[in-house]
Amino acid sequence: MTYSQMTYNTDSQVGDSGACATALLCGVKGRFETVGLDDGGIYNRCDTSFTSRVYCLADWAQTEGKSTGLVTTTRVTHATPAAMYAHSANRYWESDDKLAKDVGDSKSDCKDIARQLIEDNPGKNFNVILGGGRRHFLPRREHVDTKNQENDGRREDGRNLIEEWQRDKKSRGLSYKYVSRKRELDKVDPVKVDYLLGLFNSGHMAYESDRDKGIDGEPSIAKMTRKAIEILRKNPRGYFLMVEGGRIDHSHHFNNAHRALVDTLAFEEAVIAALEITRSDDTLMVVTSDHSHVFAFGGYPKRGNPIL
Repeated sequence: MTYSQMTYNTDSQVGDSGACATALLCGVKGRFETVGLDDGGIYNRCDTSFTSRVYCLADWAQTEGKSTGLVTTTRVTHATPAAMYAHSANRYWESDDKLAKDVGDSKSDCKDIARQLIEDNPGKNFNVILGGGRRHFLPRREHVDTKNQENDGRREDGRNLIEEWQRDKKSRGLSYKYVSRKRELDKVDPVKVDYLLGLFNSGHMAYESDRDKGIDGEPSIAKMTRKAIEILRKNPRGYFLMVEGGRIDHSHHFNNAHRALVDTLAFEEAVIAALEITRSDDTLMVVTSDHSHVFAFGGYPKRGNPIL
């Protein structure tokens, strides 16, 4: 059965992943490059994020007692996954360094997206979080990787949110595990682990065609999806899982057809893995995108611009 969906932004002719994912996951249209907000949320206006917050699928699932999780090949704080749990007037406020740059002293009123994932509902109650973006959870240090400064932590508040996530789970008497390599994920026993955080890259995970498939490399999206379902399905009340093959979109941004197609095939493997370990009579599986790409429009024109 095929359904249509509308994920347009209220102020842009071409939508971005943040507001489009908000429409997809929350059922509410918002403004370009905002996350988890309705039309009252204005880009870069921190104050508007408190009065325009919307509830989304993860909130509703947890209210019903279901387990929740996200799997992505992007940073777990990136636009599409962030729409599951965050409320931000700027999709780029993934850690406090970006927040400080844009709003200055008033940043204390707003939380960056990584903090919202670790501290706030529904993010702090996610059973599974798998993807990239480790740098937004670690404090800024000098010369962590002298060859690649992208691997440095980005946080300016000195906080290690990975350790804070682990302390929170320990204080609540929960069974948890943090992993950062494929071999570590392989060893996770889904029977014994109820909360799993996996951050496999400082930034986005690698394109599938470039992925290190060794034991110290990154897991495939299919491997992450299978492990997530094995953990989530233990809940007799059911679960909600969002899986994003996010680097397909990035390949389109760079007009790289090869990487886009290879990542699409990797995503197909994730769908197949999910089909293999779920039952069609009690599982709703939706496969879609949060927005189209340059086959429809090129660039980011404002709404009202003549389509020709």
